[in-house]
Amino acid sequence: MMQADPPRMSLLSSPRALAALLVAVVADVVQLPLTLGLVASALSGIGLAATVPIEVVDLAVDAVTAAVTIGLLGFHWVLLPTAIVEAVPGIDLVPTWTGSVLYVLWRRRRETGGMMPPAPGRGEMDMTDRSGRA
Repeated sequence: MMQADPPRMSLLSSPRALAALLVAVVADVVQLPLTLGLVASALSGIGLAATVPIEVVDLAVDAVTAAVTIGLLGFHWVLLPTAIVEAVPGIDLVPTWTGSVLYVLWRRRRETGGMMPPAPGRGEMDMTDRSGRA
């Protein structure tokens, strides 16, 4: 007897997709004043004493964002360069987390025909091949 496929959610209504997008937007919004503060302190002559703590907080935001985003969406190759680019001081002015999450969601939508499969590790594992045989 064949089992019915698990219900699939529209990518736009997936709670995981919306949560990942929210995390990315919040990270980019939080990093904007951090990056502006980093640039301002470096240019004002205050020097490394002020820039090091700002960059540490900025890197922590990137690490948490990467972990949460990968946890919500699963690994995608574009998230790795995003994490590396975000570690470069000053590039945080561009909303790279938001852009990369939107790209991942767009690619997954194209690959799955607008549907997102259930989260990895949830539900039963499908042991059938594409022809429907076990």
